This record gives sequence, C-alpha cells and structure tokens, in this order.
Amino acid sequence: MRKVYQILMLAALVLLSGTTFAQGTVKGKVLDAETNDGLIGATVVVEGTTIGGPTDMNGFFEFEAPAGSHKVTVSYVGYDAQVLEIMVTDGETTKMGNIKLDPSAIGLAG
Repeated sequence: MRKVYQILMLAALVLLSGTTFAQGTVKGKVLDAETNDGLIGATVVVEGTTIGGPTDMNGFFEFEAPAGSHKVTVSYVGYDAQVLEIMVTDGETTKMGNIKLDPSAIGLAG
C-alpha cells in the first residue's frame, strides 16, 4: 500500500510541476531606428525579473519566459528605452519582430 501511495504522489508532483513551469520562447531583433542596423548587446528583460539577456552580433535575441502577460524592457546605451507588452503561450514562440530604438538626444549636443 505504501508503494502505491508513493507512486501516486510522484505522479501528482510530475503533473503539477508541468503546469507550474509552463513557459514559451520569446524572440525578436533590436534595431537602430535611423539606420536599421542590428544593435549588438542591447538588453531585453522581462520587467521585475532577471529573465532575458543581451542581443547577439546581429541584434537578435531569444529566451524562455513563463507563460502569461509580461512587460518587456528593451534598452541600449545612447538610445531611448521601450517597454512592450507581450503574451507568452506555453510551448509556443512569441515573436516580437523588429524593435526599433531611437537614438537619445541627451549628450548629443556639441
């Protein structure tokens, strides 16, 4: 009887952990709004978390995020940051597309 109880508890734990850790993939590209060049090392982060990271050599990013609605901050030194709302679906890819950042006017005066 004890063995059956242990198996049932293990099965319940496995099933619940699948719903608790539901997540999807978020991907896109960060560009300079004036030149359309990819921004290397731009930061893309889900607000209030450490989920996200920098863009690659071409401005592309990809990371896993929990399923649900999130605000994502996209920033780069010398550019105006953007905050975008996304909906991540379990097991699917959320494509943020091309995100164009405008150069910041601060510090550009000669």
